[in-house]
Amino acid sequence: TLNIPPGGVFTPAGGATVVRVDPDINNELFHQFNLTGQWEFRANWLAEIGYVGSRGRNLLVVRNLGNSGGGFPGARLVNTRGTVQSVEYIGESQYDSLQTKVERRFTDGLSLITSYVWSHSIDNSPGNFCTGGTGPTTCGFSNPLRPELDRGNSDFDVRHRFSFASVWELPFGRGRRFGSDIPRAADLLVGGWQLNTDLYVQS
Repeated sequence: TLNIPPGGVFTPAGGATVVRVDPDINNELFHQFNLTGQWEFRANWLAEIGYVGSRGRNLLVVRNLGNSGGGFPGARLVNTRGTVQSVEYIGESQYDSLQTKVERRFTDGLSLITSYVWSHSIDNSPGNFCTGGTGPTTCGFSNPLRPELDRGNSDFDVRHRFSFASVWELPFGRGRRFGSDIPRAADLLVGGWQLNTDLYVQS
């Protein structure tokens, strides 16, 4: 550990990773909110629609202060090294979604639930953990001198997501619609079966 006085100069060892932490640290803040309505439009059937959103600010980001980086460019504030990782708290995020659901509660051996979500996620940086990224050379800003220009769709932005799930107790076996009086031995083979479905589609 080196203790360098303000204005001091040091030369890092070859191959060393140089990391700077912004002293102006602000607590990361997230605000989440939603408004949801539900209606039981017939016995055992439920419909739901709602808005869900969030806002984030003072989020951790990484920025390259060096003169290059092999991926995104450096800010060239330190011109003697290719990568100088600066940890800062200037990230922002925004998420808005419309979420809908129709559900049939488990009745007469059948339950159904289907949902559709439209959403949009926006930020100005994925932080230090972007898709396939390893640091400021792959997760940094396209223009580290103007981070605000990187505001756009998040790495994990998914606009449309549809899901369908069901549970159906097959009506075969003792006490069921078909074969209600079959022997117990036969019931062990044909009774108590379920058919489950899980489907997800997103784009």
